[in-house]
This record gives sequence, C-alpha cells and structure tokens, in this order.
Amino acid sequence: NYAKHGRKACSNHAIEEQFLIQTILSDIKTWVDQINTEEYVQHLKKKSKSTKQRLQKKMDQINNEINRLMKRKSSYINLLADQLITHEEYRENVDANNAEIHELTMKRDELVAAIKNNNEANHFIQLKEELLKFLQFDELTPEMLHRLVDRMEVKSDRTLVIRYRFSAPITEKEAG
Repeated sequence: NYAKHGRKACSNHAIEEQFLIQTILSDIKTWVDQINTEEYVQHLKKKSKSTKQRLQKKMDQINNEINRLMKRKSSYINLLADQLITHEEYRENVDANNAEIHELTMKRDELVAAIKNNNEANHFIQLKEELLKFLQFDELTPEMLHRLVDRMEVKSDRTLVIRYRFSAPITEKEAG
C-alpha cells in the first residue's frame, strides 16, 4: 500500500537488504549446528521409532477388525444356509460388511504409506546436506532464497518475520 498510496495508506516498512541476507544466512548456520549434534539426530530417530510403533499398533488393530468382519461375513452365509435369515437380509448385512471392510482397507493403506514415509532422521540429514551446500557461499542467491523462504513480512514496527519452507522456528528480528 505504501508504494501505491503513500504515507496516508501505510507506513514505510522497508528494511536493508544486507540485514535480510545476514539474518537468513545466520539462521541457516544455526540450523546446521542444531542438526549436527548427535543428540538431536538420536532424538529424531527415537521419535521416528515411536511413531512407527504407534502406526504399526494402529494397523494391527485395523487388521484384527478386518478379520473379525470377514468371520462375521462367513457367519451370514451359514445363517442363510440354515434359513435363519432371508436372502434380502443376507445381502443387506454383507453389503454393510463390505463397506466397512473397504473403509478399513483404505485406512490400512494410508497407514502403510505413513510407515514408509516416517523417517524424520533421514529427512533432517538431507536437509542438513542441502543447508551445508548453501553455507559454502557467503552470499544469498535468488535460488537459495526461493528454495528456503516461503514468506517474509516486515511489520509496522520494522520487525522482520521469516517463514521458511521447512519446519523451522519463525525468526523475528528487529531491523536496524
């Protein structure tokens, strides 16, 4: 609004480019140092393992439920054979059962995919390698900026808020 309408619409939120560059490069160095600690990597591996166990437990519960429904489905056949239920009642029950089995199978497939993708430690190691590549340069290139930064805001009090494209704390710094 400042560029279009002047001071009446908005105050000037401009900050120096050098301050922005130094802030982003400083953040990258901080994250590399955090990722470098073996304790941090071990924490991620432990967290990943507990998540995998939790997902596996949930998947086992779903498998048990599917097996229970399959047994129920075969009991409907026996009830129909003994003429304890009508063919229409059999169809209704089997259709409802099949719908439940289908829903549970979809949930199970989602869990299988989540278990395969649950490797946070490797993701952070890859992030670390990428950040190390960027640290080899003392300048911030447009490619680096677009790869790492999702959004930057300069508030009316000239506070800089940077939102990165990966899980990182939001950095707020006072512009000099």
